Parts: sequence; C-alpha cells; structure tokens
Amino acid sequence: LTTRMPLTICPSWKIPLTSRTIVFSVCTASASWNANWAVDCCTPTSWSTGTASCGQLVHHSGRRSAILVFVLSGRLWFCFRMNFFFFFALLLFQLQCPSTDDGREHVIRYPLDFNMCKFSRHVASNSFYYSQESRLMRLVDEIPLDKRRIQCLVNIDPLVPENITVCPGNEKLFAFVADRNVHVSTGAVPVTLEHSSSRQGWSYGLPPYIIREEFNRHEGFWWSPTSNGNEYFLLVEGYNDKMLPSIVLSDCTMSPDKFECLRYAFAGGPNPKWCVKVYSVIFKYRPSFPDVEVWERNFPERLIKLVPWAEYLVNAGWLPDGSAIWLKVMDRLQRRVAVICIPLEWFLPSDCSDNSDVCKADAQKHLIFLYTEESDTWIPNHFGIKFLTPVVPDTVRFIWCSWKTDYRHLYLVESRRTTASVGQNFNTSTLDITPTVLSEKQLTFGQWDVFSDMQVSVDEKRSLIYFLGFADNPLESHLYATSYICPTTKPIRISTLGSFYGNTDEGNPFGFSNDYTLLAVFRSNFVTPGECVIYALKFETFFSNDVKYVLPSAASCLVISVAPYPAMNNVCPLPPPGRLLHESIWSRFTSEVLPPQLLQCEGPDGGYQLQCMLFTPSDVAVATPCPTILFVYGGPCAQMVRNCWPTFLCLPLFMKMGYVVLVVDGRGSAYRGKQLEIAISGRMGCVEIEDQVHALRHVASQNTCIDMKRVVVMGWSYGGYLAINALAKHPNLFKIAISGAPVVDWHLYDSAYTERYMGMPEEHEDSYDKASLLNSINLLPDEPNRLLLMHGLKDQNVHFKHTALLIEAMISAGKPYQLKVFPNERHGLRRASAIEHLSATILHFLQENL
Repeated sequence: LTTRMPLTICPSWKIPLTSRTIVFSVCTASASWNANWAVDCCTPTSWSTGTASCGQLVHHSGRRSAILVFVLSGRLWFCFRMNFFFFFALLLFQLQCPSTDDGREHVIRYPLDFNMCKFSRHVASNSFYYSQESRLMRLVDEIPLDKRRIQCLVNIDPLVPENITVCPGNEKLFAFVADRNVHVSTGAVPVTLEHSSSRQGWSYGLPPYIIREEFNRHEGFWWSPTSNGNEYFLLVEGYNDKMLPSIVLSDCTMSPDKFECLRYAFAGGPNPKWCVKVYSVIFKYRPSFPDVEVWERNFPERLIKLVPWAEYLVNAGWLPDGSAIWLKVMDRLQRRVAVICIPLEWFLPSDCSDNSDVCKADAQKHLIFLYTEESDTWIPNHFGIKFLTPVVPDTVRFIWCSWKTDYRHLYLVESRRTTASVGQNFNTSTLDITPTVLSEKQLTFGQWDVFSDMQVSVDEKRSLIYFLGFADNPLESHLYATSYICPTTKPIRISTLGSFYGNTDEGNPFGFSNDYTLLAVFRSNFVTPGECVIYALKFETFFSNDVKYVLPSAASCLVISVAPYPAMNNVCPLPPPGRLLHESIWSRFTSEVLPPQLLQCEGPDGGYQLQCMLFTPSDVAVATPCPTILFVYGGPCAQMVRNCWPTFLCLPLFMKMGYVVLVVDGRGSAYRGKQLEIAISGRMGCVEIEDQVHALRHVASQNTCIDMKRVVVMGWSYGGYLAINALAKHPNLFKIAISGAPVVDWHLYDSAYTERYMGMPEEHEDSYDKASLLNSINLLPDEPNRLLLMHGLKDQNVHFKHTALLIEAMISAGKPYQLKVFPNERHGLRRASAIEHLSATILHFLQENL
C-alpha cells in the first residue's frame, strides 16, 4: 500500500481567478501524515500549510477557499470549497495507518464492513454524516476555522449503523439501518420504524443480497426531497427471505454458534418477496432537544398482488417535487421492465385499516404506469433513469436508457400521470398497465454505447445532460454532454482522449458544483494509476430551427495526480516488520511494465472483432518466445480490454518474472453492441472459449514473443469457470489451468444472474447440462500438476460447494488436481496476507510446472 503520496498538478493548466484553484501535496511518514497546499494559485500570499497526526481532521482556509483532509473508512479523503461550494472529492488513496484511541471525537476508526459504508451530505448546512463503529457522527465545516466542529450524535452500541442518510429538508433529522430495521433520530434515542420480531422474516432499509449483487443497488430507504411543514416522508423497502434455503459459511475452525448463515436464491428456486412503505416523520422541537414521531402509511393493497410479474424491485425514489414515489420493476427473466408511479396521498395512514373498502376507494383504485419495455432477450439494468421537473401539469419527464436500437442510448420520455384502472374489485382485478407516453425523444445516436453502469447528471437550468459513453473509442469511457431540448446535436466530449473516465467502482462517477460550472471526474490509463480532474466549464449558445440551446466545453482543468517516484529502477526487498514503506512495491513493479499492445482480429464466426491486450516484459527481446498467460474472465456484460490502469491478478509480478499476458474480449463482452452481448444467451461456456483460443492463435502468429508450447489459462469466478473449460476442451493447447472460485454447476448459482442469460432451469435443462463442468470431467488431462484450484471457504457468492463437487467428480474419474484453500476469505480475497500468499502460490506453481 502506498504510504508516500506526493500529489502534483501540471503547471501548464490553470483555472480562472474566479474559480480559486487549489494545489496541494500529501505524504505520510512513520505514524503521521502531512498536508501542504496553496489555496489560490493567483494569490500566493494566501498559501498555507499544516500537519496533523494520523486520523486527525485538518482544515486550512484561504481568503475565499478552504480544504478539508481526513481519513475515513481506511481511505484518505479530500474536500474542497471553491467559491463557497463544498465539493466532496473522489476517493484517491486507501491507507493502512494505525488509529489512535485517546477519546478524541475527531479520531475516525475503520469499520469492519466497508461494503455498506456511506457518507451523507446536507448541502444547506455544509454538514457531513457518517458512522464510526457504533456511533453516528456529524461534521460541520464552517469558516472561520474555529467554528468547525465534529460531534457524536448518538451511540447505539452494540449495534452498528449502516447507510446513515440526512433528511434533505432538515439537517437535524437523519435515518440509518441497524439490526434489519430503519431508525430515525435527531441525536436523541432513535425511533425504530419496524420490528422484525413482529413481522417474521422481514428486513427493512437494505435490499436483499440478490439485488445488491446483481443489480448493484445498496440503498433501501429514500427521504422525500420536500416536506409538509414539520412532516417529512421516508420511503422504505422491505424484503422477506425466510422461504430461501440457508447456506452456512464457515472456515472450519469456528464453533457452530459462530457460523454465518446466508439466505441464497438459487437458479429456479424462490426469490425474496419485497414491499415498500412510506412513513411520516413528525419533527418536534422541544426546549431541551428535538424529538420525532413516526406514523406508518400503507398502500391499500399489496403491490406484488397487483403486479404479480414484478419479481425484482430494481430501483426506487421520489419525483423531484416529492408528490409521488417511483418504482422500477422487472420480471424474473428480466425481459420486461416498468416504471410505476404512486402518488404520496395514496399511502393511507395506518389507522385506516387495509381491509376497509372505504380506504381502498379513497386510493382511487389506481396505479400510474409511466413506461414499459419488453424484449425477447434480457434488458440490461442501467442507472440512466433521472426524473426532471415537468413542464406541463400532470406529466412526468425522465431520462431513460435502452438498447432497443442495438446500442445503449439515452431517451427523454414524457408520460401523462394518468392511472391504470383496476376495475370494481380492488383485490382481484387485472391492471391495464399501458402507459400514456406523450413523447419519447432519442438523445444519443450511433453505433456506440452509453456507459449505462454509471449515473447521469442533469443541469436543468441549461437543459443539459452529462453522461459517460464510448462514442470516440470502444476502449475508452469519456464524459459527454448533450442538450435534451435539441437532441439531434452530436454529444460534446468534455474529456481528453487517451484515458478511461469514471470510477468504475462507484455508480456516481463525477460530481458537479451547485451551479454546474465545475466538474470533477476520475480517470486513468495504461501508464497512469489514477487522476482526479477538475474541469471549469464554459457555455456557448446555439440555434437550430429557431430552437435555442446551450452546449458546454472545458475552459480549463486542474489535474490531481500521483507523481512518479524518483527512484524506482530496482526492486528492493520487503522491509522488516513494523517499518513503513516509503513507496509501494506495486508502484516499483509497475514502473517496469510497458503499456500493452492493443490488437484486433476477426472472430471465428466472422462479423465481429475481438479486442486484445498483449502485455510483454520490458527486458525481453521481441523475438524471444516467453511463457504466456491467457488471462480470462469472459463473463457476460463485462469489459476487460480498456484503456485504464490494469488491476489484473499479479500482473506486475508476471511481467517481472518474464511472462507474456494476453487479455481478450469476445462474444458476451459489454459496450460493443447488443448482438455481441446476446451471443452467449443460453450458451454460457460454449462460445467464449472459442473466441479466446482463436485470438490466442492469431496474436501468436503475429508476435514471436508468445511460446505456444507454454501457455497458461487463468481466471477467477467466471474466468475460473472458463479456465477449467478451456483445459478440458483444448488440453493440447493449454499446458496449465489456474482456476479461482469457479462456477461448476449453474443450478447452484444465484437466480437473477443465471436466469438472465440461461433462462429457467426446468425449461432449459439441456443448456444447463452443456454449461456444467461436471459433464466435462473426463476431458481433463490425466497428467499431474496441470490444474490448480483456489477458493475461499467463506465465499458468499460462488460457494465452496462448487469446488467440492468438482473435486469429488475428479476423484471419481481419477483426475489429478492441486488445491489451495483460503479458510477465512470470501469471493474476493481481502486480507493482504492472503493476497500475498495467493500470488506466491501462483508464481511457484508456474515456475515449477510450466
């Protein structure tokens, strides 16, 4: 891990005086870290410096600018104030610094479960809310410095709060999740919204595992953007998974009372049930402290009864004016999607009984279907939905993403808020779900994809939408903008060619100032680990057919990047225990990794191109044949070949040891059109390897550095599945297969992922059988040391049962194998010692057997 981190900007880039440039550097040494910066490049007299011990909050301010630096969740964060706009900067580094515990409130420890860690910002009060172990904390940043304060709002020990979220209309009111319930508080004793003990099997405030894993949503409650006086509204998701089978996760050293039990939705089996509720949160200010009361509001009928095909609640939220909630739902096979709107007044107070016909009549017996879409293949999930302020009463406008034209593109949809009649009998009627779509305008065009895994941002004042896409290069995601009132215009690229933009680990890849004149985005490429770029935008007015519209461009930009370390020529041995590294071993290795060659070749079936990356050691002659690793993933809707900082397993070590590494994107890979992606529909494990083998042979025919007699196929998860598949189908081509956490039988994987691509097992049993590795055991080689299996015993995604079944079948067939087990690791190895041991195991296995 990097513990010396100088940060610099390119001096040729400048920001206008009115934008207040911030320049700073950060480094760590021993158990402390220092921060130095200039807050105004144009006024050097305002420069200030400061130091702080590890974990402390540091704040320095210039004339009209300020910076806040702090460590939270094991990560170093920077906050900038530009023209009094407080911008929460992108994640730059991850630290492993010893935390102190002297009772000071400003010491922020690292939570154990980083997956659900969340910050919440209240714009008006310039406050940040976060959790620190069992405490909920609030940071209020103000100028001058002596007004800045941090306070502990409430301690709920022994519970651990998750997803703390402040109410947009009241900075004293916040909600969080703990013990499978949503709680609201003002700093006093939290009020619990639901009690799981009274509703057996139900959890509230967090989505079920299947939604988090396969639809990438981690929020389960949403504050309304508006209020009714001192009455605020909270939309809460609930789910019940008691009908799902339980999976026990254990490292085999735990006592039975400490086993982890996970409810898991298998392909073809039951899925969790879901519901939504609305709560009225009444804020009452008392002389000593504010207090809250909570009232439950229910829709007169269960939504799943009215829309029985809605298997998954993919996303939810509020319309901009807070008058209604919206739900995005999909059917089980994900061939059908709908956006449903329910006005707030149709959620009736709990004292109005669900069984009352009067209450059901008061709800007007209606739902509002804003949009529906159906397809003969799966419909990709996207984060491109964004609701806008309506321009006509009783209408709803929103941005939508669809690949109905064979490429993912954005649309502006305007629908009437008319209701879908449910007939005379509210309980048993069938909904007419046909929406009244007034208009649907396509906003982006061409044979390229919008990066739909990332959210879009809308500047309604200028009628602009900002998004990431692949319009200029299928290997580079860039930041674009277009006007949604003049959609025929070509999107304007704001970013610079030569990098991949957007933090792919976060759904929100860029941030704006409140007036949309400053933009921050993360980028990297093959030779740059990562940079935060802050653009100052300028705007130009155009006319088209008497329509006036505005388009942005980058006036200037500020780049915050990791400066190269001056002495990276030789690899040094690891220091003794307790000594901190002054720069990372990773950075030293990667300094000797050449950028890969980007290659293309036509697929074996023709009509499409295979994208390839070829990494070669820097100290090896071009004509020298080297042992070669075909690093595979190959899973659907993934992209491995892209111009971003490579994070493949052990890549710098492979380069240093003289290996060539080839990475290929073939059929099934994402963001090169619908037809290439759906080629694996119902055929997982059947077409991917043929593309990989075809590309390997083509690249080898053009590059003499590949030794075809020493080829290794290696991958993790879906890549581990393909690695075994490749060794079984091409034992004479691949000398060794290294497989990590492989899916062996698709019956045993989760429902949403498997059924999306393979259909229901009872309807496609033949396809499931062809895709199972258990039916290819006899094709594996009989020689020893040709297959290395690796798996974590506490893998919550691909359970160790997969590898156990594979081993049992190999024993029965007399097939040799090597096994490496990680008792306390999950699907992705987390501990540094485990990752180091994994790297050493792989390299030793290759050196001994290749």
